[in-house]
Amino acid sequence: MFVVCRYVLHAGKARCDVKNTILFVAFDFEEWTDECNDIACGSNRYVKNITSYLSKSGGTISGAIILETVLNHNSSAESEKLPHGFDKLLPDVYNEVKNDSMRGNFLAVTGRKESDRKLLSLMAKHFQKDSDYRTQLIEVPINGQPSLNPGYKYFDDLYRSDHYSFWEANASYSALMLTDTADFRGYMQRCYHKECDNLSLVKEDDLEFLRRSINAVIKTVLDLSEVDSCKPVDVNFGGMSVTFNLFVMLAMLLGTFLF
Repeated sequence: MFVVCRYVLHAGKARCDVKNTILFVAFDFEEWTDECNDIACGSNRYVKNITSYLSKSGGTISGAIILETVLNHNSSAESEKLPHGFDKLLPDVYNEVKNDSMRGNFLAVTGRKESDRKLLSLMAKHFQKDSDYRTQLIEVPINGQPSLNPGYKYFDDLYRSDHYSFWEANASYSALMLTDTADFRGYMQRCYHKECDNLSLVKEDDLEFLRRSINAVIKTVLDLSEVDSCKPVDVNFGGMSVTFNLFVMLAMLLGTFLF
């Protein structure tokens, strides 16, 4: 993460002029621990702190993009599971995945149908799709703070990351969770939070999935930041030639955009 941030600061800053501030943040205490009795303690504290700052400065958050688990791609039939009750709660999503033979070939883009409409639209627009790589928009039918919506607890499986801290804030900021669905896909159904979840399982199609996901994030970031000018620059990182537009975030990063 630090290498990526350093690259953005030193290479990107000289080549891109933006109107809105871009923040890269890595949260700790995302999981339940003895020190954290609820999920996403780190991001919850961050949101409270930045809300205090914004209330004094007059700024706002245009959008937050949360990268959850994003390295597991599986185009095999029946490799994807969906949370219990999805067929009733989100029948369109359920049927789209089912009609594609329950393949884990998609990046799940989770947002609130109305409150996160712009972010949902941008991610869907910028992801390079084909028959083996696609996005699956998961539009949660709630607006504003989830806890103020009747029946919000039915969607608990869609709150399992740092985006929820932004949703549940008093200002209820726009935020997306991007994920490969974690323990609902392929080998992660047995390896989630276990030692068998390691780099030995990473395949070429996983890296291609990551590349497309990150590229879509970059383009969405640039749209939100309102770039005046930006020139892609080829660099060599770890033996792989990549471009600025394809390589900004590779870890648990969040981009927030202030104006």
